[in-house]
Amino acid sequence: MRSARPLRAWRSGFDLAVEVFKLTAGLEDARTNGFVRRLRAAALRVPALIARAAKRDARARCQTDLREARRTLDELAIDTEWLRALVYVDPTEALALTGRLAAARRDLGALESHLEAGRVVSLRAPAGGAVEGGKYEV
Repeated sequence: MRSARPLRAWRSGFDLAVEVFKLTAGLEDARTNGFVRRLRAAALRVPALIARAAKRDARARCQTDLREARRTLDELAIDTEWLRALVYVDPTEALALTGRLAAARRDLGALESHLEAGRVVSLRAPAGGAVEGGKYEV
C-alpha cells in the first residue's frame, strides 16, 4: 500500500489532529503556548506514525511504529485531561476530543490486532493477496 489513507486508523488519527487544531486555535497566548505546541505536535505524530508503518515491509517495524502511535495517543489523553482540569477549553469541546481519542484508540487497536494475528503480513496489503478494489480498511 503506497498510502495510509485507506486505513481507518490513519483516518481516525487525522480527524483527531484536526480536532486538536480546532480546539486549540483560541489558546495561543503566553501561558498556554508551550502546552498548545506539545498537543499539536503529538496530534500530528499519530497519523504520521501510522503512515510510516504503512510503508514498511517488515511486520516488526510496523508494530514498533504502531506502538509509538499508541503511546502518543496516551500522551494526548493525559493532555486532554489537563485541558479540562485547567478549564482552558469548554467542557463539551474537551468531551468531543475525548471521543475522537477513543475512536483513534479503537481503530489503532484493531489494526494492531490484525497485524499481530497475522491477518495482515504488512500494512501494504492483506495477507494472501492484493488490496481488493483499492479499498483496505482495518
